[in-house]
Amino acid sequence: MTGNPVKAEDLRNALRLRVPERSHALLFEVADRAGANTGQFADAVSVGLWPKHGLAIEGYEIQTSRSDWLQALHEAAEPKPVYKFCDRWWLVADRGVAELKEIPELWGFLEFDGTVLRKRKDAPLLAPEVFTREFIVSMLRRHAGLDEAMSKAQVEAITSKARAEIQAKSDAHLEAVIGSRVRNAEEGLRKLALIKEKTGIDLLSFAPAEEWINAIAFLTENEGWSRRLSARGLADIRDKASDLVLEIDAFTAKKAPGK
Repeated sequence: MTGNPVKAEDLRNALRLRVPERSHALLFEVADRAGANTGQFADAVSVGLWPKHGLAIEGYEIQTSRSDWLQALHEAAEPKPVYKFCDRWWLVADRGVAELKEIPELWGFLEFDGTVLRKRKDAPLLAPEVFTREFIVSMLRRHAGLDEAMSKAQVEAITSKARAEIQAKSDAHLEAVIGSRVRNAEEGLRKLALIKEKTGIDLLSFAPAEEWINAIAFLTENEGWSRRLSARGLADIRDKASDLVLEIDAFTAKKAPGK
């Protein structure tokens, strides 16, 4: 047998790869009739949908363990009810489950190599009975269930994709908002650091009085005053004040007594 334990689903998937989906319908767990009085199920049934394939119906017995196969082989003398409607019948098994000499004469053998199914023994053409209405209904019910499962899977896939796209957009928007706020905070801290550097005032630990806030607002709204209180403006005021002091001194000297 292959390295890892092979499950029935692994063999079903390998069978899906072998049976062309466009030209065949592949059904699992098919009974010979619908209703409560169903007999044993065929593990799988494939139906050819194109006349060039003979519209053949082939049945499959899936086995994953040696002990189960030997039990099935013991019961092979009394085949499953679906067998009588099939054009061919196959054993599908993992490597090491069945020996070629054990395969019944009227069975074919598809052996799993870990990846695909290899034909070890061809399945001879059988002489199937005419389909009963119950068997046709049973296959239609399995196909309807398959369609429903596929539809649900498609809806779930579409829904999952839509949710992922919405989540991605939400994450991108949230990241942009957080990034913008972080950049604004960093810019604010930079400006506060500049104010501290120029004035010695740490606004992170000092709340300015209302008069300060009003003064800042006044200077912001009146560009003339802002220019006057700049370094150049203050130097100009200082020069004018010095000239004014000299003029005052000269004037007062003239008016002094005895002059």
